[in-house]
Amino acid sequence: MRRLLGLICITALFLITAACSGGGGDGGTSATTSATGTAVVEKPTVSSTVPAQNQTNVTPNTIISAVFSNPMKQDGINYDGFIVIDGTNEVPGTVSCLGNTAIFRPSAPLKTNTTYTVKVNKNIKDINGNGMEQDQTWSFTTGTVADITPPHVTASNPYWNSVGVSVNSSVLITFSEPVDPATVNATTLTVTGPGGPVAGAIATTGINASFIPNVKFDYLTPYTITITRGVKDFAGNPLNAATVIKFSTGDVPDVTPPQAVSVTPASGATGVDAATDLTVTFSEAVIPTTVSGATFVVSEPGGKVTGSVSTVDNVATFKPSASLKPGVVYTAIAKTGIKDLAGNPLSGNFTWSFTVAGSASSTNSGLFADSVAKPTGSWPEAVAIGDVNNDGRNDVVMVTSFYFDPTNDYKLLVFLQNADGTLATPVKLDTVGTYGERPISVAIGDVNGDGKNEVVVANERSGISVYRLDNAGALVARKDYASTSTDKIKIADVNNDGRLDVVGTKLVWYQKASSDLADPLNAPVNLDTYGMDLDVGDVNNDGLTDIVVMRDQGLEPKISVITQKPDGTLSTSVTYDLGSVYISPHGVAVGDINGDNKMEVVVSYGGNSPDAHLGVFTQNSLGTLDPVVSYTSYDCPEPVEIADVNGDGRKDIIFLHGGWNKAGVYLQAADGTLRPEELYSIPYASHYNPHGLAVGDINGDGKPDIVIADYNNGLVILYHK
Repeated sequence: MRRLLGLICITALFLITAACSGGGGDGGTSATTSATGTAVVEKPTVSSTVPAQNQTNVTPNTIISAVFSNPMKQDGINYDGFIVIDGTNEVPGTVSCLGNTAIFRPSAPLKTNTTYTVKVNKNIKDINGNGMEQDQTWSFTTGTVADITPPHVTASNPYWNSVGVSVNSSVLITFSEPVDPATVNATTLTVTGPGGPVAGAIATTGINASFIPNVKFDYLTPYTITITRGVKDFAGNPLNAATVIKFSTGDVPDVTPPQAVSVTPASGATGVDAATDLTVTFSEAVIPTTVSGATFVVSEPGGKVTGSVSTVDNVATFKPSASLKPGVVYTAIAKTGIKDLAGNPLSGNFTWSFTVAGSASSTNSGLFADSVAKPTGSWPEAVAIGDVNNDGRNDVVMVTSFYFDPTNDYKLLVFLQNADGTLATPVKLDTVGTYGERPISVAIGDVNGDGKNEVVVANERSGISVYRLDNAGALVARKDYASTSTDKIKIADVNNDGRLDVVGTKLVWYQKASSDLADPLNAPVNLDTYGMDLDVGDVNNDGLTDIVVMRDQGLEPKISVITQKPDGTLSTSVTYDLGSVYISPHGVAVGDINGDNKMEVVVSYGGNSPDAHLGVFTQNSLGTLDPVVSYTSYDCPEPVEIADVNGDGRKDIIFLHGGWNKAGVYLQAADGTLRPEELYSIPYASHYNPHGLAVGDINGDGKPDIVIADYNNGLVILYHK
């Protein structure tokens, strides 16, 4: 069932009067400054939610909200921007937006004892037109008892009967529970002086409401704050009683910036509990709307940590969405966007680090056993998995290049899978490779229409060779196709004739009806040199297989997409930027890694952290790709593959990290987001060929294994447990 109404965003701050202008601080969008001095506005994140993630016994008469790190655009959250699901059906209701807060009001009370999931779409926009990095999802479970407890005021700043209050101060009211921002307005929260109501703006976040006057208060003047019973909590309960707070100003303004005076965990702490929350205590109260996921940031080597941010008076708290990882060093930053009640920003970014208890080696879900290596001699380059002897079992093939090892240089190695799931001693077959024209890529597929797989080896700058093998893996026949423009290859039907073709970064060898390959045709790829990597898949959702090439020009990294037309011809390539310069591109893969039944393009690029990246190009409704969304990865991500490695029916991402002894796995969660990268130990190799990684079941247990061409150690295998 669809919701009754789409999102209706209204004015971000309630203006008390329009008679005055200027003055006052604000809780504006967080920004940093680039090396050129240009302001770089950060993308919005969800800072906190009501109900909280995994909260139980939630009252059925609640409303639901998400607080963002940035003020949101009035039309920034569209019809599908804020969805609540009771397990199978969307909950009908209306959505509104107040400043940083989006609110969903169910049309009827929620069901009792029911788990609800809330999804905030990544395409919503803040006031600068920026969307989020990814969808935000959380869940909660209702109880049986309605909330009938009224909220009350627990604290204020200025305090009751305060004297000498700074004339450039704001007003901060703290309630006993989160209150509905729509009920905190110019009627229910007022500030009056001898001349009548004071003009200003109100912003509400969670349990806090702030009043920011348009101009400074008068010197040595009494003022009265009034909060009426029109203020309500999320269950609709009115304030327990009207509250009146009096204060008087002093004769000087506050120009002293706030300081971070203490933090938890302490800076440099070790053995920290994985379930800990982070706090910063400031030297004075701060405006709650200036403390968000953009100004209180926690990060790990793999990127930012997700969590919720809350503020009470002078203490800000970051609550991670999940337990922290054992043995990992975390870094937290309180940024200068945080302001005191007088609008003075933090004197400078405050940064500290700490280490969680435990061993970093336990930071994965244990999908794979410890790696094993099968020495091969020479210099392994590329690897592929498939049934090459027609026995129904997946085998492994590898090509080597040159390393002063005549017995093993320039070979195709065929590791047949035995009936017991082990790999046989490899059969060694010659290639046409020579020094400078080394075997660089290998693929498996039926490229002659005989119903059996062949092995195709690409020799750098000298063409391809097709190997037909017998049941023992021995060579039956080899046919060579010369070309001076050969690099990486894949096998796919790219002309819609039902026959598999050999696809290169710049050439295509089409399979003919006569069970042979035609002379190579130039694919319409606009590259300065050969592509760094390529993959194939339907990237415009028309049911046809397309080609995606990673460009190997490091100063202007791009991907080129060549779509297949209905008549079987190929379109002229379209390029997409990776959104950064002076980076090293590495690998590309195609697959559905967000559960939308469309294939995304995944790329690896960059070097050492924090400049190591996983990039995702998502298909849109126009049949093109949206701009890349970049995720921080572990150091030096290189080859990338997409496969379901945990058997949940969802595609995951697998990386190798050159020089860092790690294979990385990004598991796809049920909501289509990517979980944090899991790391598995592998032997050392400084770098990998983009085709030095393959994933598939090579021991017959029905579970995918990871296979690596490692120039130091030969064939390296991570068997699935």
